Amino acid sequence: MFAACTLHQVSPHVWWFTPEQRRDRPSLAAVVGARETLLLDVGASPVHLGAFLAALAAKGVRRPSRAVLTHWHWDHVFGLGGFAGPVISSRATATQLARMCTYDYSDAGLPALLADGREIPFTCEHMQRELTDADRRTLRLRVPEAVFADRLRLDLGGVECELRHVGGDHAPDSVVIHVPADRLLFMGDCLCEEVYTEPRRFTRERLLPLVAHLEEFAADIHLLGHAEEPISGAEMRRWLHFIRAAYTSLDQAGLKAAELIRCELSARHAAETVEDFWPAILAGYRVP
Repeated sequence: MFAACTLHQVSPHVWWFTPEQRRDRPSLAAVVGARETLLLDVGASPVHLGAFLAALAAKGVRRPSRAVLTHWHWDHVFGLGGFAGPVISSRATATQLARMCTYDYSDAGLPALLADGREIPFTCEHMQRELTDADRRTLRLRVPEAVFADRLRLDLGGVECELRHVGGDHAPDSVVIHVPADRLLFMGDCLCEEVYTEPRRFTRERLLPLVAHLEEFAADIHLLGHAEEPISGAEMRRWLHFIRAAYTSLDQAGLKAAELIRCELSARHAAETVEDFWPAILAGYRVP
């Protein structure tokens, strides 16, 4: 049994729509200022986005006037056809969306996307659960109207949002949205591993710079793309500490000691943290 998406006010200015595993629907959020509401990601389909907008309306929340995309993956952008306002993204996300506008996501077109690696079985399976073939034949994607390179500040009226390109293995175009007044960070999937490779992996070149970016934010609430609960500041710090400790140990002892390192890390860190990060770190590890 899979939990349905539900709406929660997680801070004074932020409403969060929880993810759903069966269709791989990610978290969505809305930041509410005195002047406007900002939508964070547009979801896996117009139906997914519509459910979020209806839930906001039922709570009396002003309809979002602009949207920000965290990265290009289908489950975060296929709802574009259900949003009429301006969309903001990193330049890299906009470039990828321009390519995607030419793709055929119908049942007839998916084999070609699978054959050359533009999509993978996991993504195709879940987009077929979310959208019918007819939905995907008439899918409306578009290039964002506003793009930025590294960072952008938005004033929504009494509350600011900082958009920052942080990269990472999962999607090098990943952007996070920081709401300083609420000490909240909306992260999308930036802290997930690369999924378009087998085995799934992290690489030092992308993961450690991402860790450095995330360490700069003062946040007590972290909303991840597919986590069913907000992550506290203390828990996030433990995750980032584990990642640094894993690379330090591998650099010192080498891959030959991988099992010993895993045992030592398991003695000092939560089993779930080791399980979430260690296999992908090991899969992508290269001697510096």
